[in-house]
Amino acid sequence: MSEKNQSVAQRALACRVAAGLFLLAACLALFVPALPLLMTGESLAEMRCSSTAGCTVADGSLSALDEDVRAELLATPGAEVRFADHLDSVPVQAGLAIVTIARGLPIAVLLFGVAMALRVFGRVLEAHADFGRALRWLRITAWASLVAAIWPAIDSLLRSALLLPGTPYGAGWMIEADFAPLGLHLLLAAATFAVVWALDAGLRAQRDLAEIV
Repeated sequence: MSEKNQSVAQRALACRVAAGLFLLAACLALFVPALPLLMTGESLAEMRCSSTAGCTVADGSLSALDEDVRAELLATPGAEVRFADHLDSVPVQAGLAIVTIARGLPIAVLLFGVAMALRVFGRVLEAHADFGRALRWLRITAWASLVAAIWPAIDSLLRSALLLPGTPYGAGWMIEADFAPLGLHLLLAAATFAVVWALDAGLRAQRDLAEIV
C-alpha cells in the first residue's frame, strides 16, 4: 500500500471510530434523561447524587413546579392530596412519560446526524460514497441543533400544561427560559447552518467547474 493510500485508509478509519463514538453518545443522550423513569416508573423522579449519600432517586413532583406555584400549593389545605391524585391519573402519567422520554431526543438526533455524516465522510475518502449524502445528514444535524436550543422552553411549557391543572393555580402554562444559554445555543445552531451552507456552496461550485472543464 502506498503512503497516500495508507493515509486515506487511516483517515477513513478515524472517521468510522469517531462515528461510533458519536453514535454511542446519541444513545446515552436518549437514555440518560429517561433513566429515573425506567428505574421507578415515575415520570417526575429525579436522580440526585452526592459525595455522602451516593446516587438516589427522589420524588421530583414538587420541584417540577414553579416556586410561586409550589408555595401556593403547600399553603393551601388539601392541595397536596389533590395534586397527588392529579399526578396519578393515566393521561397525566402518559403525558409526563412522553415529555420525559422526548427530553433527550433533539440532542440524540443531533449526535446521530453527526455520526452518520462522519460515517459517510469515511466512505467518501475511500471513494465509496458521494459527499452530498454527508451534507444531507449535516442538514438534519443543523435543524436538530436549532430544536435542541429551544427544547428546554418547550419542555417547560409541556410540563406546566400537564401539572398546573392539579394545583390551586389552575389550568394554564408557563415557560421557563434562561436567555444566556438559549442565546448561546441559538448562535451555535446558526453556526451549524452556516457551515452546512458553506460546504454545500463549495460542493456546487466544484460541480459547476467540473461541468465547464
